[in-house]
Amino acid sequence: MLAARCPRARESMLDALPGDCILRILDCVSLADLARACASLRAVCHAWEAAMLPLLETVSLQRLRPSGTQAPSSARRSSRCALAPAGLFANAVRVLKMRTEAMHHAIACLGQDSKDLTATRVRKLWARWQPCLVDRASPVYDVCMLMEIIRARVHESAIATAAAELLRLGASVNATNSEGLSPLIMASARGLPKVVKLLLAHGAWLGQRGLGRFRLADTRQSIRGRMNAGEFVSALLEAEARIGVGSKQQRSLDECRRLLSEASVVGV
Repeated sequence: MLAARCPRARESMLDALPGDCILRILDCVSLADLARACASLRAVCHAWEAAMLPLLETVSLQRLRPSGTQAPSSARRSSRCALAPAGLFANAVRVLKMRTEAMHHAIACLGQDSKDLTATRVRKLWARWQPCLVDRASPVYDVCMLMEIIRARVHESAIATAAAELLRLGASVNATNSEGLSPLIMASARGLPKVVKLLLAHGAWLGQRGLGRFRLADTRQSIRGRMNAGEFVSALLEAEARIGVGSKQQRSLDECRRLLSEASVVGV
């Protein structure tokens, strides 16, 4: 609203628009509309040349090649194979999405299959696959990379250090999936107090509601619903108490509830 009423404010906001923000906008645009979106952003954003084109050029040149390899200098260039600007742009965004999915799949394999997820491995994956859309929810897994780390089947300390590394690399603590599920909801419902404390320290939203399904301790039963982190934890504790789960097994969920309650009081 401010930008619409004040041209100078609009220009200053667009001047400051970072490249990653532009990419998040474009990730919501279909490939058929990329050319028009590109033209519109370029027309209104004075920071386009400085923030966007170098990144797209980097992605276009890398073409998903493994890091450390280079294209042969003698590669033949033909004007018949040259793409129009709109085609080049669509190609670059497509490559960004492919790189993102490749890194996400690698994190999923480390956390679910080999169970050797570490901060060092996350850092190496980032060095190999960036630039990518780190907060994009995978269409395959329907979670962002940070949530993929949080649901890994490894020790909580390993999850916390890997999550901290991804946050340091630029991941958003409040990225969500298509159903509004957030990293804080997932960490709280899984009973990971160290991770909950980390996310709260980075500004995680307490009121975010998402649709999720989480299993009760020592049973195949689960609860499903659309709740925020605190509501999921309370529902899990109550459901487990009804089926006779002991207080010792609920200790981590209790600790998560305490952290969320304290954060809520501080927020008020």
